[in-house]
Order: sequence, then C-alpha cells, then structure tokens
Amino acid sequence: MDARFIRFDSVGAEQPENGWPTGTVGLQGSVTPTESGYYKPTLHKINGEWKMSTHRIYHDLTLAVPEK
Repeated sequence: MDARFIRFDSVGAEQPENGWPTGTVGLQGSVTPTESGYYKPTLHKINGEWKMSTHRIYHDLTLAVPEK
C-alpha cells in the first residue's frame, strides 16, 4: 500500500486593473513544488480487518541548505 505525494505552493498573481486577457484560464501566478516523497505503511490483517502497524514517510525532494 505504498503511495507517492507531491506538495505544491501556489501563489496567485494580483488581477490586472483591466482584468485577465480573454482566454486566460488556470492559476495566474506561481506554482512551486515544495515537498515530495512517499508513504510506506506496514499492514497486518487482524480479525479479518487490515490494520496499520507503522506508517513511514520518506521525503525525496532535493533540499539545499545554506551554510551559516
């Protein structure tokens, strides 16, 4: 039961004074991926029902941390 995820931060642009151009659709602004990874739970069947015994989250998006 593994699952992948991606988290995005979206910031909308301010609408122009005269409105958006004709045909404009979707988010106007920026969309930035900020996290990604996967969930890896361990499941066990107990009395006919699946139960989660562990739930690990692994992050795999490259992260750059500046030196101090």
